[in-house]
Amino acid sequence: MPSFDLVFSWHAGNTYREQAITSTYDLKDVKLEKHLKGNIPIEGLNWQIGCIVGSSGSGKTSIARHCWPEAYYADLKERYKEPCFLNDFPTELTISELGAALSSSGFSEPPAWLKSYSVLSQGQKMRVDIAHALCLPQPLVVFDEFTSVIDRNVAQIGSYAISRAIRHHPGKQFIAVTCHFDVLDWLEPDWIYNVDTGEFFDYTNVKKKRCHPQIILSVHKCNLSMWQGFREHHYLNTERLGAGVRCYVAKMEDKPIAFIAVAHVHMLVNYFRVSRLVVLPDYQGIGVGKRLLNFVAELYTSQLPEIPFYLVTSNPQLIRSNLDGWRVKRVGHGSSGRNDSRINRELVKSNSKRRLSVSLQYIPKHKTSEA
Repeated sequence: MPSFDLVFSWHAGNTYREQAITSTYDLKDVKLEKHLKGNIPIEGLNWQIGCIVGSSGSGKTSIARHCWPEAYYADLKERYKEPCFLNDFPTELTISELGAALSSSGFSEPPAWLKSYSVLSQGQKMRVDIAHALCLPQPLVVFDEFTSVIDRNVAQIGSYAISRAIRHHPGKQFIAVTCHFDVLDWLEPDWIYNVDTGEFFDYTNVKKKRCHPQIILSVHKCNLSMWQGFREHHYLNTERLGAGVRCYVAKMEDKPIAFIAVAHVHMLVNYFRVSRLVVLPDYQGIGVGKRLLNFVAELYTSQLPEIPFYLVTSNPQLIRSNLDGWRVKRVGHGSSGRNDSRINRELVKSNSKRRLSVSLQYIPKHKTSEA
């Protein structure tokens, strides 16, 4: 089991300032020493996520470095040297693997993937770091300063997204080293070691593990101007949406965090189609987009069951997510020779024929139950 017995001592030097402080505050006989001793009994536990938590200066980093020197992963900015941070990831990764790693960590924003690391937000940097760490060959990652430099609300949401990402990598183990106790319920670790008290908490055998706080969203109809706050975060960075689209925004504690636009197509066929779906970067990776998508799809199909509701997407995160209640109608470029759905007849004339995309039709809950 990982154990540590570390002694740190230091004394005042002979410079004027050091001697002045020693004399002014009568520190001549004060023993400047810190002793860290303990163990983290994780051997034999079936775990994926652990957490070392304690106040600033308690010795968390020293313990992590001592117990897992090979797996220690700090926020080293020199790791990212390329103009596009994608080129700083391991060279053996395929484009598909890169996209999957970033999306699973909650950074599902392809336009921002082309940026350099230095211009990303702090929340985006943390998710890139996590994705990078999960792409490394070693099974264990010990991540220091976890959520230390980001807004606390963003830190909590990001912790939940990262927890989900790690759980999707059965061969990976992750230890978060942090001074913030507010992320514990969101990260849902299998064990916690509190440096301040020396206590170890094992949740691996608890039937109901730590449960993150409930995420409550409210959905509101909005006008087209709301799109401007989300436009730059969508992989189809369009200045304007088509005329006649209906727009909705999802809010969390009165803050707009997700946007969806629905178009009603009256051409050879009659159907509804999702025109845009985007979630703000700090709230990606926790299922907000899927919940908003299904809510709106169910709303339309319950009120107008005779008109089908479609989603056409090139977003790999949505394509890979196995959306509940959605049936795949087409995969490929354009109609790909298949004409078995209403929307395929219109795709031949649309921009979708120039990119790899997937068409899905929403199957209303009442029809699913009838079947």
